[in-house]
Amino acid sequence: MQLRLKMKRETCKNVACAVAIMLAVLLSVTVLSGIATNPESYKETIQSIDEKKTMVTAVATAAAVASAALATVPGESTTPIANQIMELSSCLLIVVCALVLEKTLLTAMGFVAFNILLPIAGILAIIYVFTRRKGLLSAAVKLVALGIIIASVVPFTMHISDMMYEANRTMVEKVTVTEEAEPESNEEQSWVGKMLDKVKESVAEAGEKAKQLLNSFIDAIALFIIAYCALPLMIVFVVIWIINAMFKLKMPNVDKAFKMAHKKHAQRKSRQRNNRAYRSITISEFGEI
Repeated sequence: MQLRLKMKRETCKNVACAVAIMLAVLLSVTVLSGIATNPESYKETIQSIDEKKTMVTAVATAAAVASAALATVPGESTTPIANQIMELSSCLLIVVCALVLEKTLLTAMGFVAFNILLPIAGILAIIYVFTRRKGLLSAAVKLVALGIIIASVVPFTMHISDMMYEANRTMVEKVTVTEEAEPESNEEQSWVGKMLDKVKESVAEAGEKAKQLLNSFIDAIALFIIAYCALPLMIVFVVIWIINAMFKLKMPNVDKAFKMAHKKHAQRKSRQRNNRAYRSITISEFGEI
């Protein structure tokens, strides 16, 4: 009798745990997924990405204007620098692509986490409740952790990138922000415009002024590339390392695979040479006969 009561209690406990897990999965798919895939949930992050795209466009525009102006300066001292500025500005396309990708991944990663990974983790947890296989519980916990990491990696990356940008934003403002001109002039002029006027006024020092202008653009473009391309990649590599350590995955040995492929290629070439040599010997012997 006591054994039956114990079994009933255990069964009721397992059913209750399974129902709780199913409710958690349902909550993940219906509520959390809706929040994670709703652009309004990332309103500040999306606004920051749009602002950075605007700043990238402003830097590209300033670079085009500066390059065209330097090309009109008499002499050949500024022409190479004008060409260099235009070549550097083409790197900003990579930054724009990275920003668009991060904006797309904001909602896509939330969908993967709460509509795929967490439901699979819930199914494994329910199976564990009735089978008590520890491997299933471990896999479920790891999938939950992986889902949380995937859902939060893009907002976290953008936050770190924005921190780096804000700490060095004067590099960008130096070539984009307009300043009020002197009282006798009603026009606004940026630092780039002032520098170009100085270049045109003093042809003798045009090369040196143009170099200063080039350095300013290098600083601004380098900031965008490091903050919104290199830094996110570094964070992604760290996340991959964490996932690898968490799941204890065996990453493929690229060097070993390359050596094996090279060895097989060399063996194949050797067999082909031997076959050609054998054919030539056979043909020569047949000719003598």
